Amino acid sequence: NCKESFSGIRCEHDVIKTYMLENMEPMIGVIFGAFMVLVFLAILLYCFAYKRCTRSTPLIKPAPSENSV
Repeated sequence: NCKESFSGIRCEHDVIKTYMLENMEPMIGVIFGAFMVLVFLAILLYCFAYKRCTRSTPLIKPAPSENSV
């Protein structure tokens, strides 16, 4: 199971490193996917808020302009 240069405790460290690297790849994919979903939701929320703010009526109504005669 171990390479010739590894024996005893060194062999265990080699096995642990290999096991950790094999488990990291799916975890990195899941983290990246979750990050992309969060970015998408943030963009969607921004667009929704932007449209809502541009459609809402202004809080302060402009004063009527005076016509000089």
